[in-house]
Formats: sequence, C-alpha cells, structure tokens
Amino acid sequence: MRVDVETNGDATPSHTAFSRFSHTARKFIDRCERSLHHTNRSQFLRGEEHHRKWFVTNSSHVRECLAELLGTFVMICFGMGVNNQVSLSEETNGTWLSINMAWGIGILMAVYCSEGVSGAHLNPSVTLAHCVYGRLPWWKMPGYFLSQLAGAFVGAAAIYLLDYQKIQKIDPDLETTQSNFATYPSDDISNYTAFYTEALATGMLLLCIYAITDQNNPSA
Repeated sequence: MRVDVETNGDATPSHTAFSRFSHTARKFIDRCERSLHHTNRSQFLRGEEHHRKWFVTNSSHVRECLAELLGTFVMICFGMGVNNQVSLSEETNGTWLSINMAWGIGILMAVYCSEGVSGAHLNPSVTLAHCVYGRLPWWKMPGYFLSQLAGAFVGAAAIYLLDYQKIQKIDPDLETTQSNFATYPSDDISNYTAFYTEALATGMLLLCIYAITDQNNPSA
C-alpha cells in the first residue's frame, strides 16, 4: 500500500488497487463469517430468499436440533471408532493414548460442527444446566435431548456396521465387545459408587465448561 504525506504532516493511505481489493476481500470474509456463525439466527442474508433450497428450514430450533444431532454423531464416530480400533486389534493398531487423543479431537470437531448453531451442548447434562441457569429456554430442552440421543445412537450404529465383521469374528456372542460402546462398572464397584463417579465427573465437566465460557472470567 502506498502512503502519501499531506502538508500537515499526517500520513494517509492512498486508495490504490490493493486497498480496494483488501476492502472487497474484507466484505467477503465478513459475509462468510455471518453465514458460518449466525445460522441459528438466519440461514440467508436479506434479499437472498430466492436461493433457499427445498431442504432448508426457517425454524431456528429445528436447525439447533439438527446441529446437536450432527455434533453428537461426529463425536461418537470418533470416540467409538477408536475404541473398537484399539480393542479389536488387541492394541496393535493403537493404545490407550490413541483413545484419549481421538476422543479429544472428536469433541473438538463436534464443537466446530455445531457451536455456531446450537452452542454445541453434545450432552444432556449441559443442556439441563443451561436451562437451570437461564442460558436456554426450558421448552427447547426436549428437542435437544432427543437430538443428542439420536445422534449418539446413529453414530454407534455406523461404527457397529463398520466393524461388524471384525466383531463377529472376535466376539460372536457379544460377551466382551459391548464395552466398546458403553461404560460398565467393575465387579467390585457398587451401583452407589458408580453413580457417584458419574455425578462427580459430570459436575467437573460443567464446572470447566462454565469457567471457560464465562466472559467475566479474565483468565478464560
């Protein structure tokens, strides 16, 4: 960019071709950002109604539910996919570190897929907490719950079909591989301890989420 110095000593940028190109590019990026991060408010910019596809809905809540379904589906595909990969290969195609890293990446990708539309709850406990603290209207809770449940089951079904032949070969009676799709307490753990474990882990999850997303928390 060329800079001209006026008689009063102030430096002002000239309107060169590069500056005009930068302004056009900035407008294009702003438009993309509105499309990516504000689809829960409006799927299209004003004056673009005639471009709407037949499968696009006007209901913001339906879009939120679909985003929760998609995000949960992505998370479960990553997580249960690596669970089965490590377990069915007897840790020759991965280790417990692979499971931890893949779950983390899966959650990250799920948040990217749904955060701009629904807030990326991906967990009924998060939705319930948001309703309790006024971050989400109560009437939206059933839709979020059903979408998360559906996304989880569809994701688990997709991974089961993917590994079906391997599962049938290693565990035809389904006596051990069910732990790849759900968590089970050990034999020496009571139901009370199992419930306390889940409650404590859920509380820690919500504490971290609220601490990270708190705009009044400078460290976040």
